[in-house]
Amino acid sequence: MISSMRKVKDLLRNLVAGESSPEPAGREPSAEELDRMQANLAENLGAWRESQYYGQAEPYMKAQWESHVWPLIKDSDFSVTLDLAAGAGRNSDLLKDLSRELWIVDINQTNIARCRERFGSYAGPCRLRYAVNDGTSLPMIASGSLTMIYSFDAMVHFDPQVIRQYIREFARIMRPGATGFCHHSNYGSFAPDPASHWQSNPHWRSHMTAALFAEFCREFGLEPTRQVIHSWGGTEDLDCFSCFRRPG
Repeated sequence: MISSMRKVKDLLRNLVAGESSPEPAGREPSAEELDRMQANLAENLGAWRESQYYGQAEPYMKAQWESHVWPLIKDSDFSVTLDLAAGAGRNSDLLKDLSRELWIVDINQTNIARCRERFGSYAGPCRLRYAVNDGTSLPMIASGSLTMIYSFDAMVHFDPQVIRQYIREFARIMRPGATGFCHHSNYGSFAPDPASHWQSNPHWRSHMTAALFAEFCREFGLEPTRQVIHSWGGTEDLDCFSCFRRPG
């Protein structure tokens, strides 16, 4: 845990110095936002390291994909795809059948180990690439190299400023014309307390909103194309599926 916290602190120093993603710049987080980011990154790192959730969620993936996900992404170019916060790989298992090259990325080494084990006997044709990242940046992925960005049932727990830093990276790594799909929280659009702790909120949702996601996209030159508000676990309008593209 000490080494993980050190990685988080190194990341935050880089953000303040503007080193994690040289283009586009955008504004830098405030000290208060950095504090919330640090807490959220560390808590997410610990919460999912040995989580049993992945096995519990696996049986629902096919129905969720067919009813909610696929209709929004079916026209995407999956040639070079990123599965961000891949967990145990239940989304990667579907994306590999659509992609020529698939980046499987997670902040947790244990999750990447799970994915390597899951796909250990897979022989292609999709090239699988694995990476452990720091929770907000993607330095292992070359600028302008991706045709599709994907994240489902993970970003819902991310602090808004964590999501903002990821969107800054998306703008860097997406090719002109590339598209993205992110499943994130919309809890902040109706939650009474913006300072509420994400693990105390319904289904561990962060204080994120659909409007804020669209704002972050525009800040870094990406175009929001569609947002679908979605109920989850009995809580109405809790989540949002956001689709976006890099113009060009």
